[in-house]
Parts: sequence; structure tokens; C-alpha cells
Amino acid sequence: MPPTKGEKLQKFFKDLARDQGLYQQYLADPRQVMENAGLDEDVIEAVLAGNLTFLNGLLQSSNIICGTLVRS
Repeated sequence: MPPTKGEKLQKFFKDLARDQGLYQQYLADPRQVMENAGLDEDVIEAVLAGNLTFLNGLLQSSNIICGTLVRS
């Protein structure tokens, strides 16, 4: 059974947190890195747009919560 969109997104976020090189590539070209990770187009668009409702819906069975950091 292939991984769900949520499982792929969870793996992607964990890989991004663990791999400094991947993170640097993501900062330079986020779309390409997400495409390389096999994320679906609607998920990529949600990440780029900051659609937290959609992303948290995909991640509801994981221990990852998408949010916004506010810095002053």
C-alpha cells in the first residue's frame, strides 16, 4: 500500500528537520525539494501558501503540528 499524503508529508518534515543539507536546499528552492520528495502538487501548494488547516488535516495522526511563528 503506497504512503498517504500525510505520511509523505510527515516524512518530508522529519527529513527536513534532521538533514541540514536538505534544509539548505529547501531554503534555496522549496518547490524542487518537495517535488524531489514525491509530495503531491496540492500538498506543495499548501506548504507554499501556508495553508495550515489543510496541512494539519493531513498530519492529524502524527505528532507534527504546523503553525506560525511570530517574532517581534
